[in-house]
Amino acid sequence: TTNVVDLVDRLMIVCHDERFHFHWELKGAQVQPLEGGESEQLHVPLSKSQFRAVLARVAAMCSDGSPCQVSPYGGETKLQFGSDQKRSVKVVFANTPDTQTLDIRPIRRAARIKPINDKQTAASKRTSSAPAKRV
Repeated sequence: TTNVVDLVDRLMIVCHDERFHFHWELKGAQVQPLEGGESEQLHVPLSKSQFRAVLARVAAMCSDGSPCQVSPYGGETKLQFGSDQKRSVKVVFANTPDTQTLDIRPIRRAARIKPINDKQTAASKRTSSAPAKRV
């Protein structure tokens, strides 16, 4: 049997670094990386009901504690996860009788700008606010 919670937790960890597209076909889930290198599909032996359970778990995670509620049948939102909630991915999914898809892509954090010290700030304010001298 497949533990859906553990499977989704592992998926989120992997997708924190790379973008993936998942969809269900007749004999299981198909996984395709969407960035860099070769985009070879990987087959994961899951039944349709197991894959829909994965999508339902993703929907629950997206709705839990997020201001952006999604439907159990699909949606798009930012999902934070991990023990410190510092990992973020964008999730787009559909979970209807006819369509089961899941796109997960990492959200890269912008580099933080190092703050300058107070003396530098005060000096720059003095020079920028001083009127220009006329000659």
